[in-house]
Amino acid sequence: MSAIQPKGGSSKSSCMPRPMRKVLYLARIAELIAQHPWLQSYIVEPAPGHLAVMQALIADMEEILPVTALAKMEFFRVVDVDGTFKVFIAPADVVSPERSDALWQATEVARLMARRFCAVCGAEHSTENPVTSGRCNVHMPAHGLYLEDVRRHAVVPAEPL
Repeated sequence: MSAIQPKGGSSKSSCMPRPMRKVLYLARIAELIAQHPWLQSYIVEPAPGHLAVMQALIADMEEILPVTALAKMEFFRVVDVDGTFKVFIAPADVVSPERSDALWQATEVARLMARRFCAVCGAEHSTENPVTSGRCNVHMPAHGLYLEDVRRHAVVPAEPL
């Protein structure tokens, strides 16, 4: 799998100051599709914090198969399900079993890699404190994946009486 750099810097427990705005997320997805036109006919909606994992997966897939074969896959979908990076793939029948297995293996590596990063901000979780929810401690209570969602559902501490 290609090297993945956390967006929050090199320290494992630091988060970005805030989540990504939805407009910026949509622009990054559009940029990703523009760089890899074979993605145009597929659903590509990973969590904002998993965009680096998605880029690494695409690089690995392009090493396994030519772009023309990737464009002819029967089904390819990357989505976020409650902070979990989900990949659904069905290569075309003309792909050899070895390459099909390599694609499946690349998607499994990406899925496991995504568990190391917060779905909201992309900060890397510490390996001794794995998080099963897909979010770092800062974004654990947050609802939604984007800055607008987090602000809308922010818990404001009550003032003492």
